[in-house]
Amino acid sequence: MSWRLVYISHSTPQSYVFRHPEVICIDPLSSVCALADRYDQCRVLSSSLNQSTLADTVFVPGFCLAKRNSTDENLKLMLENGIRFPLICKQLSTESEPNTRKMALVFNARGLEALNYPILLQQFVNHDARLFKLFVIGKFVHIRLRPSIRNLSPSSSGENIFFESNTISKEYSVSPLNVAGAVDNEQTALSMQQRSLLLDIARQLRTDLKLDLFGIDVVECICEDTVRTSTGACGDPNVNEKTTVRYAVIDVNPAPGYSGVPNFPEHLENLIREKLSLPLIPVPSGTMA
Repeated sequence: MSWRLVYISHSTPQSYVFRHPEVICIDPLSSVCALADRYDQCRVLSSSLNQSTLADTVFVPGFCLAKRNSTDENLKLMLENGIRFPLICKQLSTESEPNTRKMALVFNARGLEALNYPILLQQFVNHDARLFKLFVIGKFVHIRLRPSIRNLSPSSSGENIFFESNTISKEYSVSPLNVAGAVDNEQTALSMQQRSLLLDIARQLRTDLKLDLFGIDVVECICEDTVRTSTGACGDPNVNEKTTVRYAVIDVNPAPGYSGVPNFPEHLENLIREKLSLPLIPVPSGTMA
């Protein structure tokens, strides 16, 4: 039996797959489309993690869908969903549109008036300006530490900060929102406990999302254990008890850029071979989920 790879343009995948049921998709289109809306994505991720054995340690920060520019209505939504300032506000679409990477940090109720609606409002969690990026290729997971947004506090006089997400978490990002020296991949090694937990997150989401090619953004929360509020620990509306270290999943990206992932072509080939029930090729040892 012979096989051939088929490139499907972004504009016609559903119709092509419908007409060609013999085509094997690496990732089901339904699974990819389920993440195309950030509000839907947060609901899917939250459901997955809350029903898993990771629920005590891993969560999705509180979120809500704000449909219109009504400060009173949106403050009520925040209260109902256990969300407090500061917020990170994101456009709903995750697809390749001009505004999809444009985000805002909002520190007070006045800042809600300057947003474009509808929009996702999400609790910002402090994480010492460090982000774990997980690159998933089937059973293989590559973990990389990247710069992220510095710790923030609510402010009655603070102005909104607008930014593009792709300028914040590149390997060598230099932004006023970053902290110089927060990330040094040459000196910062993951503990065995961290690595094990991150692999558990990748395994759980790979199973529940039914995806094999995707990226996950995870942050380690900086919590004040002595301070408990009605919104819970680290921005998690479901937790009120004293907590030590918790991790937040803040984004998932189908088919991310895999630049810098060691042996990516070989791992991708093995994923394809696995889909086709073909023998795998040898690849240097790496991290398996």
